[in-house]
Amino acid sequence: MLRSPPTSRRRGRAAVALAALVLIALPAPAARAADASLQLQAQPPRGGVIPPHFVGFSIEWSLVERYMGESARPAFANLLRNLGTGELRIGGASQDLMPFDAAAPNTVRVITPEDLRAVRQTLDAANARDGKGAVPSWGTILGTTLAPLEPERPWAGPEHARRFVTDGVVPAFAKGAERTVAGIGLGNEPDISYRYDLARYLQDLVAYRDAAVTRPFPIVAPSTSEPIAPWQAIDARTVATRFFWDWPAILDTIAPEMSAVG
Repeated sequence: MLRSPPTSRRRGRAAVALAALVLIALPAPAARAADASLQLQAQPPRGGVIPPHFVGFSIEWSLVERYMGESARPAFANLLRNLGTGELRIGGASQDLMPFDAAAPNTVRVITPEDLRAVRQTLDAANARDGKGAVPSWGTILGTTLAPLEPERPWAGPEHARRFVTDGVVPAFAKGAERTVAGIGLGNEPDISYRYDLARYLQDLVAYRDAAVTRPFPIVAPSTSEPIAPWQAIDARTVATRFFWDWPAILDTIAPEMSAVG
């Protein structure tokens, strides 16, 4: 059996002893943690802030009775309360197909003051828990016709839009409820209703704008849709779009009036 020389064993014991001394001299990890302090630095959130009223519901005028009629209203208002905040947009395709008539019986073929009162009562119920003076949890955008004058739309024109506001919206949303009206939407998907004739659409938009048909409420910019496609294809203009490339001209036309009232 081979044995280590005595000198080697002594050196080994000395090394172990030295290592032990070094470990004892160093602070224990637990002791270091006890003396350490943790500092957190808040970082700004990435991206923009989404406004609380950014999303909501869009309901056709022909469906007001189904969702906001006397029997349906409590459940729908409760749904809005549970969702928190948003905008209730009333219009869509029906706003360009259904006329407003203050004297007509209430049916799904015409917009009446009764429809507007149903919307107002729904918002009153949805906002009932809001604090005094608070921004309403739910607002509304009310749509009316802005479309070419055609046989199926003999009422279309600035005066029809004005009557919708003065004879319908103003009385229905009186006595403090005016603040729940975010604006009046003029027309729906104008690229389709105007058959992609931008010049004709802008001509009518200017006529409505200059007649101030939505006063005292703001104009809400028109809405439309676009096909889903890769942005590279849209940028290269290799796919068909609707009014996508025309929005600068549309917004230049309507933005000053939106800013003046909004």
